[in-house]
Amino acid sequence: MANTVKQTTTPKVKRSRVKETFSELKKVNWPSFGKTIKQTGMVLSVVLIFTLLVLGIDSLVSYIIRLLTEI
Repeated sequence: MANTVKQTTTPKVKRSRVKETFSELKKVNWPSFGKTIKQTGMVLSVVLIFTLLVLGIDSLVSYIIRLLTEI
């Protein structure tokens, strides 16, 4: 039996997809550097707050479990 799988994507089609992709990327409204820095700071702040919250709850639960198991 011969392998009769037909190739559906040609190099021409791939090139047009790449051109379309770059064309769409040019239409994107990219944020300014300052706005990006501010948003990154907000994300890091929220992550830090939740990290401290989870750490606090974990420590409290661990302390309670330790007290209950020592009895």
